[in-house]
Amino acid sequence: MQKVCRCGEAVQIRTSKTHKNSRRLFHCCLYGSKSKIDEMRDLVAGYEKDIEAIKNVIHKCEKEAEECKRDVQSLKNIIVCRFFVIVV
Repeated sequence: MQKVCRCGEAVQIRTSKTHKNSRRLFHCCLYGSKSKIDEMRDLVAGYEKDIEAIKNVIHKCEKEAEECKRDVQSLKNIIVCRFFVIVV
């Protein structure tokens, strides 16, 4: 008989309330069919999606920053050229 859940919590004997397994006995910790480990995996998966979204935003910002640098350099070149045209 299993005394400890895979998440480390003590198990209890519970009765299934699903239609498919009605009244079937099973061992389960206080967290039900979803153990702490399962909850942590779900959290990590959610955070991984958030991290990917943040990486995409960062990449987009980096591209926009590079475009701004090119625009500034172009404007500097225009100003310098016009200055020399006025001076000469």
